[in-house]
Amino acid sequence: MTHVASRIWNSTITIPPLSLLDSGLSDLFCLETFTHGTSPSSYNSILKHGANPIFGGNGGETAFFVPGGNDKTAFFEPHTVNRFYVWDHQCRYYSWLPKMCGEIFRATQARLFAIKPSIARELEKGGGSLRKCKGQVVGFVTPIVKFRFQPEESKQYFSNDEFFQPGIACFTDQEISRDHIGIIGTLKQGVNKKWFNRIRENPQQCLAGVTKIIIALALIALGCVAAYYSRIGLYVVMGYLTFTGAQAVASFIIPLFSSTPEIPGKLEADEQSRIMPEIPGKLEAGEQSRIMPEIPGKLEADEQSRIMHVFMQEVSNEENPEAIIFLGCSGSGKTTQIEDMLSRTDKKFVRIDSDLIMKQMAQYNRLLRSGNKNAAQLVHLDSLRLRTALVDQTIRNKMPLIFESTGSNHMVLTNLILKLKNQGYKIKLISCEVSLEEAKRRVQQRNATQDRVVPESAVMYSYEQSTVSFERIKSHVDEHEILRN
Repeated sequence: MTHVASRIWNSTITIPPLSLLDSGLSDLFCLETFTHGTSPSSYNSILKHGANPIFGGNGGETAFFVPGGNDKTAFFEPHTVNRFYVWDHQCRYYSWLPKMCGEIFRATQARLFAIKPSIARELEKGGGSLRKCKGQVVGFVTPIVKFRFQPEESKQYFSNDEFFQPGIACFTDQEISRDHIGIIGTLKQGVNKKWFNRIRENPQQCLAGVTKIIIALALIALGCVAAYYSRIGLYVVMGYLTFTGAQAVASFIIPLFSSTPEIPGKLEADEQSRIMPEIPGKLEAGEQSRIMPEIPGKLEADEQSRIMHVFMQEVSNEENPEAIIFLGCSGSGKTTQIEDMLSRTDKKFVRIDSDLIMKQMAQYNRLLRSGNKNAAQLVHLDSLRLRTALVDQTIRNKMPLIFESTGSNHMVLTNLILKLKNQGYKIKLISCEVSLEEAKRRVQQRNATQDRVVPESAVMYSYEQSTVSFERIKSHVDEHEILRN
């Protein structure tokens, strides 16, 4: 019943006076509100299970957003699927605290993060303007989920993120239960013995809540009076209710037609470390695939186990492992530099490169043999998921690694560095720099001899973003250098 009540309430507060009333109740109880924009299927899952970082993402975008003084916007690590930018959760909600953001940003942020994943999910079914338009409409009417937190409790959920300016960003990797959602969440979190303590600590917020409630009730009363005493007023009110009512009905109905993915079950304390092998290698046939979570997509049976074994079989774990991140645009010479470095050392590294992973995938090779020129695009999502699994297993086993990236989105590297630091890695960042003209020439030459074609626009984008990414993350690694090719 809790998620049904939340579903009804979330739909009705698309009507502005009721939205103001909802905000007023939250402020009356001196709660912090996190608004969460996402696709209909993820919306269904949140209402049913709560917000679970282990489950989120999977090709959609999401955002927490707090209007007012304690703003927080959470987002997921970006990657590219079918040339459309979406987000992947990486088991962690990242949060902005945009106190300096303007009113327009605060008003539209959560809605944008509902529209974008809805478009992405439609484009996953196939291209076309109609699907994109459908995604925009679906995202526009999908309700924004509002999570209510007592201020002292939200501090236990969220931690500062060192990769952004102090006081600007934070993150959580904890589940958020349904007791924080909608009107039920407001009442459960607000009506308790700590309410009066919160009022004493923040009387202005409580007063603002009372004011909002009065204004909301006054607007409702004004509409009723205008409809009763004036024919014009009646028409205006009827037109307004028709429009907002239609949106509320659509907000309730549309998510009902979207699937609700199931969340994986919870492991008992320390169970994962107990059943996960420290170093894959001499496992019995099928053992790793049995105990490792299967990657969603079109990977063949035991393929994750096989590919991970290929990359990790000769590498040993270390007490203080080293991680080397090679950063540079397409055609900057990253692969040449990596191979040159490896030729001059006997040390073994797990080399993490999406292109190398892709070449190990049976589906990719099958598509190439059939002459499909879109082979790389078709298996891109699976290769990224496999790369994530390989990164996590390598870091968990404390193995030396080399990570190759174009730097097209610095959050991929940000999240990687956070994981590496948590496991005590020594991190070195190497930026491979080259002129744009030379990078274009190399890529064009490579396109003529390889099955995968990198468009010039992608070269130009990665050229711009690799420099930005390097500047953003260089202060968070132990050592960095620039190699000019």
